[in-house]
Amino acid sequence: MMSGASEGDKVGKDTNINEDGGTGRVTHVALGGSISGVRWSAEGIPDDVLLQCLIRVPRVHHGTLKIVCKKWREVVESDLFTIQREKEGKAEDWLYVVGGVRNLAGGASCNEEPIGEVLIPWMNLWEPFSCEGLHMGDNHLFDLSCAAIGSRLFIIGGFESRSAGSPSGSLKSNAVAMYDSCSQKWDHCAPMLCPREGFACSVIENKIYVAGGLSREAMLQSESGGRGMMRVTTAEVYDPITDQWSLIMPMREGRSCCAGAAVSGRFYVFGGFGVRSLLSSVEIFDPATGRWGSGKPMPSSSWVVAGCAVLEDRWVYVVAANYNSHELDRRRGQTAGMQMVLASYDVLEDEWIVIGGIPTDRLLVHHSNGMQWEDLTLGGCGVAAVESKVYVVGGSSPYDGAGLNTTMVYDPKANVRDSADRWYNGPWMRSRRHGLACTVIRR
Repeated sequence: MMSGASEGDKVGKDTNINEDGGTGRVTHVALGGSISGVRWSAEGIPDDVLLQCLIRVPRVHHGTLKIVCKKWREVVESDLFTIQREKEGKAEDWLYVVGGVRNLAGGASCNEEPIGEVLIPWMNLWEPFSCEGLHMGDNHLFDLSCAAIGSRLFIIGGFESRSAGSPSGSLKSNAVAMYDSCSQKWDHCAPMLCPREGFACSVIENKIYVAGGLSREAMLQSESGGRGMMRVTTAEVYDPITDQWSLIMPMREGRSCCAGAAVSGRFYVFGGFGVRSLLSSVEIFDPATGRWGSGKPMPSSSWVVAGCAVLEDRWVYVVAANYNSHELDRRRGQTAGMQMVLASYDVLEDEWIVIGGIPTDRLLVHHSNGMQWEDLTLGGCGVAAVESKVYVVGGSSPYDGAGLNTTMVYDPKANVRDSADRWYNGPWMRSRRHGLACTVIRR
């Protein structure tokens, strides 16, 4: 388990994250104030010295720094501040989670509040972050994607609502909203050109790339030529400077429930549901040429991709469910979920390694009536790389369809023989979530 913070450093259980981690509660005297009754001031400190002092303050206290004075606020919100924290080895990965629903069983609609949470790894703690000012209409933030550019979090598309007039009984969203983790402000951005749910998404050179997914646009034809809800080949790119989306060359195959990753300046799309079957193919978009190529297919054609994470700009760790194991359980009359597996893709060598099954039987689940160990399915989970580890958050239970509030962590550098022993349980999220999206903001 991750080591927790000392009692003096912990954020209160019901304390909202303020700004980019400030909690509104000062636990340490930092660069000004009163010590043993002697007041002192940071006025007159040279700018370069002030910068070097402030970048060493833990991120959770940046909100406190910003209320000291206008100058400190400008320093903490500057690009130079972020650059220097990275240079000095002080930058921290915080994992942001948005959307998801608690329960889809029994035809329940997506009626949960669009709340978000952020994981502070060194404190082993999830805290809510403000969604005040976020108005997405009927979009209830299910099966969406999100991406981070600098200190900004973008939430994109997803499941919008159920409609009797829709051929599929549901609508897909093209809405885009942006959360500035420094100012705590939400804003709305230009919508995607194609509404989509369950699509690949990633960031290259401060631009957001999306591809595939399910869409309701009748004008867009799927591979089978059908209309209504379809798995699309379309792809587009968003430039936050101009607030514009532009179409790029479409993929070769329409796919949904696929995973996206950015590695070495290229956009990778893994697996997904095709028009007629599961796909093991990997498509690669190169922004320099504007064309799609192919990577080595995934090791199995029966994998349902749940998500992926990139480590060291080389290895893509893919979390997937083995559909064949689910079919086997059904034939045996068992109710267990699909076996979850982890594999890594070496982009430089174009090679796959199947690491092994994910020990979901070790998942400690927090129920209203207490804690218990359960063997669960991580479908609808979020996957992200946090400080050289792979985090898998949320998902669903195969028994009642309820969302999970669990966090599983894989440490690829753990010095153990069995890959299953590289997994451990992280802290519980505050909300149970299925169909969520997550990304990391590093500052």
